[in-house]
Amino acid sequence: MLAASNLSFEIWLIMHLGDVSRLETQDDYERELSRLLGRRYEKSEGLKDHLTDSSVRKAVGMGSKRIPDGDLVSCKMTANSTTVWQIVSRIING
Repeated sequence: MLAASNLSFEIWLIMHLGDVSRLETQDDYERELSRLLGRRYEKSEGLKDHLTDSSVRKAVGMGSKRIPDGDLVSCKMTANSTTVWQIVSRIING
């Protein structure tokens, strides 16, 4: 199974903590993550303290609402979307 995020993986991270609908660029994603984390977002720094079981389920729900069927073509055509939720959902639900 393949997963994608349009435009970047940070969309998936933001879905754990907030809303992605008004964001447009990579800079927007990084600024929003910094705001949500209360510190400057760095790709190399872990986020495990912010990614809880509850936040993962929230992100899965948000992702499935944006691209319900997990279709990669739909993801490519829909801004601020991801299909990572589909893989994570399968892991969670077995």
